[in-house]
Amino acid sequence: MPDQIETYVETVMDQVRWKKARPGLAAEIRTHLLDQRDACLAQGMDEGAAQGEAVRQMGDPVALGTDLDRVHRPRPQWGLLVFALALAALGAFLRIVLTADMRYASAQGPMRDLASVLLGTACLATGYLMDVSALGRRAGCVCLGFLAATIPSAVFLLNSVNLLVRTIGSFLIQTLFSLTLALLLWRLRGRGWPGLLGALAWALLCGILCLLMARLLAFSQVILSTLVLGLFFARRDWFGVGKRLGTVLVAVFALAFAVLLPVGTNYLGSLRNNVFPMLYPSDIDNYIPYISANISTIRAALSGAKWLGPVDPSLLVTEDGFPRVPNMDSDHLLTNLICSWGWLPFLAVVGAFAAFFLWMLWKTIRLRQTLGRAVCLGGLTALGVQAVFSLLLNLGVPLFAASFPLVVGNTGTVLNMFFIGLMLSAFRDGAMPEERPAERLLTVPA
Repeated sequence: MPDQIETYVETVMDQVRWKKARPGLAAEIRTHLLDQRDACLAQGMDEGAAQGEAVRQMGDPVALGTDLDRVHRPRPQWGLLVFALALAALGAFLRIVLTADMRYASAQGPMRDLASVLLGTACLATGYLMDVSALGRRAGCVCLGFLAATIPSAVFLLNSVNLLVRTIGSFLIQTLFSLTLALLLWRLRGRGWPGLLGALAWALLCGILCLLMARLLAFSQVILSTLVLGLFFARRDWFGVGKRLGTVLVAVFALAFAVLLPVGTNYLGSLRNNVFPMLYPSDIDNYIPYISANISTIRAALSGAKWLGPVDPSLLVTEDGFPRVPNMDSDHLLTNLICSWGWLPFLAVVGAFAAFFLWMLWKTIRLRQTLGRAVCLGGLTALGVQAVFSLLLNLGVPLFAASFPLVVGNTGTVLNMFFIGLMLSAFRDGAMPEERPAERLLTVPA
């Protein structure tokens, strides 16, 4: 047995205080020592001399371990944690203040919004304390749990009670699908065609669930996440099918998948009715019926919006004696913000989220771990899709019904904060060595 090599590795690891980094670092050092030993054996040395020479070339183990300890340490993400909490708190504040005359006759409304921030904070902390690499090793279990949570949303479609189940299921898909895909792609790496086709089959299954639930924003999220993450892994040829062939297959799959949106649904007719409601006033049988009835009012209100201050109340809809923005407490909360306080507060809120998003994107680009970067790319795709479609909706261009991440909505905020916590966990553990598909066994060649 190569005792000298094992003793050397143990001495080096004794200097590394971050326990999570030790297995990966030990594997890298052991592999390098074995390569050096094999080279010495090829030169005619015996086993003991070859091990001694390999150890000598690596240098002092204490000094090496000290250097590794200096580099490989957890990196707390306090700034981003505070930023995420601030955005969630800002969203609750806006929902409470801007809709006070509508749905807050009792304390139930504010309590619900405050409870969502508290629950979201707990989910943010839970995600931050989780180990992304451990999730990657259990990708199958994560995907099965995801299916167990979303399939009921596609099966129960008829009554109002099940509407809540369907809504939660669609939020799960549009928020967490990219996480399951990132974990599955990473877990199936090196499996060749079966691995790549298995990951694409998972995307197809989730897309079908979205269509069964008639949740087109979630469906678009599946398409874009598949394209972004599929290209990320294909360009690194982690499946072993060739970079060019893998890239073409992922792109063709995403394109063919996207064709299901207009072909398999009435989305093009719905989009026409929503974007041009004045041309089709009687045709409101579409996937976003409330938008067709209200989009003209919203556009008229935005045309009279000021940089600071409220719009003319005559431009709004009067309900219960109050001028209102349609759906002012949900998807159109940002429109309500513009009409109540002006364009500058709206731009400040959007600018704060953009700064948060770009900060996370910069950290994602600098990550060295493939799994961590894939999880973060998936999370950024989910947040970006929600933000873009929500902004279009609030500015009078309704492609999908969408809630602005962290600021609008309760269920969506909680799920987004959990995923953001996972992304920050990947940043925290970014100094860990890359986990290899298989570790070389420490054996003596015959």
